[in-house]
Amino acid sequence: MMPMGPPPGPPPGGFGRGKPGRHDGGPRRKGTFNPEDEAKVIHSKLGVWDFYQEKAPQMARLPSFLQLESYLEIIPSFPYVVRMLRDIASIRDCQVYMLLYLALEIVAALVPAISLWYSGQLLRIVQVAVDERAVDTEQLFRVASGRFACSIAERLLRHAKSRVGPSLNKRIKQHYAIHTFRSLARLDVPTFDDAAVQTQLQQSVAPNSRTTIAWNTVTMALNILSTALRLASQFLVLARVLVEQRDGVLLASLSFAQSLFSIMNFKKDFGLAGGEGLASDACACAELSPVWAATTKDADYIRTEGLKKTISSTAHRKEIVAGGLWQYMLQAYADGIKRLGPRAGDFFDIQSELRTRDRLTLFSLLAEPLKELPQIVFTLRAVQFPSSIPVSLASLNLITQTTTEFTMVLYRLFEQTGSIAEKFASVRKMYEVASIPNRVPDGRERFPEDRETLRMGVEVEFRDVGFRYAGSEAWALRHVSFRVGRGQLCVILGANGSGKSTALKLISRVYDPTEGEIFIDGKEIRQLKLDDLRRAISVLFQDYTLFPLNIRDNIALGDPEAIAALASAEAHGETAAEKDSGFASEKDSGFALEKDSEFAPEKGSQSTLANNPSSPANPIIADIEERVRDAARLGGADGFLAKLPEGYDTYLDPPVKDHYAGLPEGTKSLFGRPVSYGRMRGMGGMSSAVGSGLSGGQVQRVALSRTFMRSNTTEPRVGLLLFDEPSASLDPVAEHDLFERLRQLRGNKTMIFSSHRFGNLTRHADVILYMNDSVVVEAGTHDELLRRGGDYARIWNLQAQAFM
Repeated sequence: MMPMGPPPGPPPGGFGRGKPGRHDGGPRRKGTFNPEDEAKVIHSKLGVWDFYQEKAPQMARLPSFLQLESYLEIIPSFPYVVRMLRDIASIRDCQVYMLLYLALEIVAALVPAISLWYSGQLLRIVQVAVDERAVDTEQLFRVASGRFACSIAERLLRHAKSRVGPSLNKRIKQHYAIHTFRSLARLDVPTFDDAAVQTQLQQSVAPNSRTTIAWNTVTMALNILSTALRLASQFLVLARVLVEQRDGVLLASLSFAQSLFSIMNFKKDFGLAGGEGLASDACACAELSPVWAATTKDADYIRTEGLKKTISSTAHRKEIVAGGLWQYMLQAYADGIKRLGPRAGDFFDIQSELRTRDRLTLFSLLAEPLKELPQIVFTLRAVQFPSSIPVSLASLNLITQTTTEFTMVLYRLFEQTGSIAEKFASVRKMYEVASIPNRVPDGRERFPEDRETLRMGVEVEFRDVGFRYAGSEAWALRHVSFRVGRGQLCVILGANGSGKSTALKLISRVYDPTEGEIFIDGKEIRQLKLDDLRRAISVLFQDYTLFPLNIRDNIALGDPEAIAALASAEAHGETAAEKDSGFASEKDSGFALEKDSEFAPEKGSQSTLANNPSSPANPIIADIEERVRDAARLGGADGFLAKLPEGYDTYLDPPVKDHYAGLPEGTKSLFGRPVSYGRMRGMGGMSSAVGSGLSGGQVQRVALSRTFMRSNTTEPRVGLLLFDEPSASLDPVAEHDLFERLRQLRGNKTMIFSSHRFGNLTRHADVILYMNDSVVVEAGTHDELLRRGGDYARIWNLQAQAFM
């Protein structure tokens, strides 16, 4: 059964490019429905998404005021708002878009007052006609034309704002996407796992992925400014009109009170909390075809989503922290975001934006001024029969309408200013998450002083170390002391839960010990710079994870420096390719888009790691590709990876899923036709399979390959190898092969290997630590521990008897 998409809903209107079929009057033939017939599928491009929809058959086309203390909360948040405005101003093109949006807001705020002034002029014309039995037709034409012009101007201004606003929002969203990514990626394990920090992180992002806290705050501030300007301008004009009309002030007061009462009752009856987003994303579509599918093959978008998912999950945190990956992943994410430009976006976000986008048509352009016809007609009637229609009736109509609108605008102003403190506080939280202090502090000393010393390994020493996990009273390690010399092989044995994995986490400073000290090459570990220490360590944890990236990226991230070199090499190659091809860069061409679509893909878009890395044009890329394949060979993964349909470009856990219509495949539509997505998958290269089909052992070999990636270089980068139960999912033959490769790869490096099984590797160990119940029970070589006849010897003999 294929994975289903969102709830049922027809696809977006206006996306299709095909023309509806026409009946030529000939005899109708009974047709057959072929789900593999690609001619019946309409393909459209929505940003990075390929959208496929079935052509609709002919028969389917049927006809409160807040207290002062709330406002005082703005004061501590105000410096962050100023910082936000500076950051937005630093974004390319944002200054122009911001000034343009501000100008549109100001003009839109003044147009109602101008329209109101013209209404007052109409009343004057009526008054003159009644008093003097004459009318200035030229003035009447000018006033009427002015009213129509104001109505058309309001419509055009709304249309312009609907275009400028999303463009500005996209640029702000991309800027703060990198800010949020950095804020998440830099956190260490104990900080990231803290529930309070998780809550703080959740509050620092907008609840709706279509916008950002920064954009919401900007729009609210501009709305308050424009609303205040609109109120002031309308008040000045209205006051002048009221003075000239009999009982004008009284009528305005009554209208004002009645409108305010109606609004308050409406809020009371229906409320304003909740109810946002009542319509399903999948239902945000026009009524065309209920069968549709969407996929994306944009490597940059898939990779950035994978990186974002990686740093957002607790499952990958240890790999990121211990491997010192966050800065390199941040750079890769930032580069991908910049290459994507405004094309990036979740499918349903783009779909909804297109659905709600204001479309300018002749009818919509004329709809607003047509609303003014009744008043113009009434004016003409008043001119034609001045004695039968009192001027006060026109005055009443104008004052009632104006004060009602005035009341609603005034109430909206108070409503917005009441929530501005909350918006400002959200901006403060957004910036504060970037400075959340890590629980594991950085050291000051460089390590090592001479990188060449890493070739001879690293010395590790525990002195009376104890550790308890946060929220636990039990000791994971207690009074642990041991020493592993340079270049030695240490095997830590013990049952599950004895503390083996915890010891390795302390060495890589995923956590700091609760008590005691750890020394690396004779220096207390907390004095060493974290980046230097983690760069010198290659680690594979028992609860390893694969990132939601393709296999090449997963393995290459074992060596962040290789990723940085690869990104730099491809950046230079991409620039040269742009010059050679004649394509203008984004800076030169702006956002010129295909088929006049704001979401059309940019030409020449490539992924940092997913393009052809073996291209002979760049030896750096080819060298890193060779290292990736060599690491896969050392990890025992090259054989089955070569058999995958997409090879090293395979995603074991795709971060971006394909989307399908809500109609289940195999069922029938309203008109009895079977629902099938086969031809759409064929056109889009979409797969119906779920999961990679790799076994647990194969997945573990990919994780092992990532560890080997940092070690298979001639440069002295790693001096300490940490392996936590690396053979847990391997069969005996694969385990034996792994041990042999580890011994060959180790050279003179220090290796600490933990396991609950007594294997062949223990015979070659320089130091064996047998742990039980969080303490080191025995320490020595294999022969020494057998001669002692302790727990190690007893369990060794039990395992030996099992194979006899």
